[in-house]
Amino acid sequence: GAVQRLRDRLHVELPKPVELWGVKVGTGSRVLPAAEKALLTSYLRARDWSVDEAADMFLTSLAWRHEFGVGRLRGDQFRSMPSERFAGRDKQGRLIVVLRISELDARSFEDLATFVRWRVHMQERVNERLGFGSGNPSYTLVLNCEGFSRGHFAPAARRCVGALSKVSRDNYPDFLGAIRICNPPSIFVLAFGVLRPFLPRNFLNILSVHNGDEASCIADCMRGSRRRGALSSSTGQRRRHHARARWRSLLRPRLA
Repeated sequence: GAVQRLRDRLHVELPKPVELWGVKVGTGSRVLPAAEKALLTSYLRARDWSVDEAADMFLTSLAWRHEFGVGRLRGDQFRSMPSERFAGRDKQGRLIVVLRISELDARSFEDLATFVRWRVHMQERVNERLGFGSGNPSYTLVLNCEGFSRGHFAPAARRCVGALSKVSRDNYPDFLGAIRICNPPSIFVLAFGVLRPFLPRNFLNILSVHNGDEASCIADCMRGSRRRGALSSSTGQRRRHHARARWRSLLRPRLA
């Protein structure tokens, strides 16, 4: 199958075996470990199951990791930035990752290079905990939007998100299995429209809005319940209308 062909290709192309997020690749062992199978499958999915393109992505990402200095990134380099929290696993066995928007202020977007390096460091921490051996290397992101403001989708923020999107597309398979949003303000719907071009293609399929606080959202993840919001329904349209009205009211004093 495609996984074995990719494995054979990398065994030939790699000068020596490599280890990525705790998974060894290129050993040439006769038995295909579950963790290696899961990792290679993620690269194939990222490139629509093209063995050649998946191999190119894997090899190119290794070169990028060396040039970018991924292995030299440390948490103490980003003391002014928030740190994601790990809150166990959900009903499907996915790692639960919590990010609080309130801890990401406007200053976080001032230095694009620092922002991208911080997010790469965070993604590395997540990937190291995914559990490839289980065959289900994915995570649920609980996005606590309390404190969300217009600064979170200002031009500087969009530039940072755009740059990060390119880095992620080129070098990382998508391990995001679900997104649970809690405490969404009305203005979030407008911001969603602005940021949509930078988000994963399957974003809407994995997105749900939780009508409660962070703790109850995490509890729902663990129970496996999923109370969806209505970003694309008539209710969502009304919310977008109110968000635009609120946005205009926020801008009006500055334009006067």
